[in-house]
Amino acid sequence: PLAETLPGMLPSGVDYVGSHPMAGGHHSGVEHARADLFESFACVVTGGPAPARQRVCRFWQALGARVVERSAADHDAQVAWTSHVPHILAFAFASAFSESPSGAREVTGGGFRDFTRIALSDPELWGDILTANRKAIAAPLGAVGKAISELGRAVEANDPEAVERCISSARDALALVESPSLHARPGAEGQPLDSTTQPRLPGDTAGFKSEDDNQ
Repeated sequence: PLAETLPGMLPSGVDYVGSHPMAGGHHSGVEHARADLFESFACVVTGGPAPARQRVCRFWQALGARVVERSAADHDAQVAWTSHVPHILAFAFASAFSESPSGAREVTGGGFRDFTRIALSDPELWGDILTANRKAIAAPLGAVGKAISELGRAVEANDPEAVERCISSARDALALVESPSLHARPGAEGQPLDSTTQPRLPGDTAGFKSEDDNQ
């Protein structure tokens, strides 16, 4: 919507260039700023006349980002897979965790923290993001639902070979992802928190400020 609307609203001589750095954390506020926040991470740049777009690209490159140019439509379709649906899965799991058996909160480990970190993100922000990109989200969300069903059927059927095939397929798919963010420093977008940081479990509200991703 920004790429479609803003260019026609700007005064003469002012150009709109969209940017989306794929880096950040679930905490907001200047106290969480880091000088190396964007180093090696992708930043999607879209739209605008070439001179203005090149200036914006140089700005992000000066901050250490890896600039990726996309159309607005391609950006929406691709981040639906890499950011929006992962957030949906984390939100859904964290919400369902309220039905976990008594004592489950006492046995969470690194895997739980890794998977649920982004579920701590700001509800208002992500409500806007997910509904704004609802059309692009539909296809990847359906594909993920199909994969969950397939793996679930294999587990229920007590078929370890089928389960192993699903897991191997997942590993092979991630091996094709050319992104330093998969092996980035702790606390980066989609990465584990450090050992001193504890996740907020469903129902826990004390001690946490408003949080959002990609800021």
